[in-house]
Order: sequence, then C-alpha cells, then structure tokens
Amino acid sequence: MCGRTATYVSPETLRKRYNPESSNLANYNPSYNEPPGTDKPFVSKNSPTRIETAHWGYIPEEADDIKEWKSKSIINARAETLKEKSLFKESWLQKRCLIPVNGFYEWKDNQPFYFTPENQQVISLAGIFTEYKDGKYSLAIITRPARQFIEEIHDRQPVILSQEEEEKYLEGRIPLGRIQGKEDRGTDFLKMKKHPVTKKMSNPEFDQEKAKKEISTLGNF
Repeated sequence: MCGRTATYVSPETLRKRYNPESSNLANYNPSYNEPPGTDKPFVSKNSPTRIETAHWGYIPEEADDIKEWKSKSIINARAETLKEKSLFKESWLQKRCLIPVNGFYEWKDNQPFYFTPENQQVISLAGIFTEYKDGKYSLAIITRPARQFIEEIHDRQPVILSQEEEEKYLEGRIPLGRIQGKEDRGTDFLKMKKHPVTKKMSNPEFDQEKAKKEISTLGNF
C-alpha cells in the first residue's frame, strides 16, 4: 500500500513541472509528512488540462454520506482489480490522474523508510479521481506488487510513471499490464534512494521541520 507521502515543492514548481492550462492550488499545503485525508495536488486531462487539489481518500460520485466515506479512508486502488471492481471501474476508464510527490514512505516492522527518486525532484504516481461534489474532488493512489527496490520493505508500492508516460496514462494509452507490474520495460528511468527515518514519522502530526531534517540525507540502494 501507499499510506504516507511527501510533497513539499512550491505551487509554482508544480505549475512549471506540469505546465497545465489552468490551476487551482489554493488548498495545497506543501508537506514532508502527508497522511491520508489531506488535500493533495493532482493533474487530470478533463478539458482543459488542469492541476488542482483533491481529498486523499476515494469518495464515489454518487455518495450520499460523504462523512461516512471519508471515514472509510479508501486511499489506494489495487491495479490488479481496477477493471473489475465496480467502485473504481468508471474512474479507471474516465478519470485517471497524475499525483505529484517528492517521495513516499513504507513501513517494515513498525520502522518507516522514505523512498525518493535520485534523478528527478518530482515524480508522478498513477491515480484515479472523482468529483464527488461540485468543485470538490477525491483521489486514490494505484498500487501494484513491489519491484525489487522496495519489496524487502513492503510487498506493495505505488505505480510510478515516467514523464514520457504521463500523457499516455491520462489518455488511457498505457497497457494495463504495465500498471499491474507485469511489464516493467521502460521503467529503468527510475533510480531510487531509501532511508530509514524516525518512528515519530508515523505520527501525522510530527513536526514538519524535524520531518524535513529526517529525509534530507538519503542513502542509495
């Protein structure tokens, strides 16, 4: 699974990175320790191409009790069942999105590890989104079986896209096998670093400056 991320670049950096035709990042709060339930930036191709924020926790568009759905905290969607699971099927077909992050965390035996790219500042995770209320969005991060670089820590990982794949993903032109981890050709672009961080990072209220210090020096693997 992917249950904690870090997205700490400025709104302007995100705009330059994704070059959207429109943007609304008023609710974006850069963070070194993002838990589910926060507003995360996302990029979609619903004419025109845009970047804005969405509640991290999937809420169906037909939801009657939004508070109840938020409490369920459906933060991930498994790539293996995207086509079959009725909850996600429409979003997978019609509402794909890119979720910018600087890095993400996974846990092993209660020890958190931070993962971040070695060769680029911001990476795009594959996601799906909904507009559950006029002008209000929700999203889920798509996960797949872990590649070698993370499986010793956790058996699942977010789906990470290269910049060359981003537009194709939004347009539905990436093979499902690639998303599910069955076809990893073309993903050698990603050189990752990992680093164990304090167990205090498990607390979503952990002080941001201390969190920043924790992830500032990372080891290679």
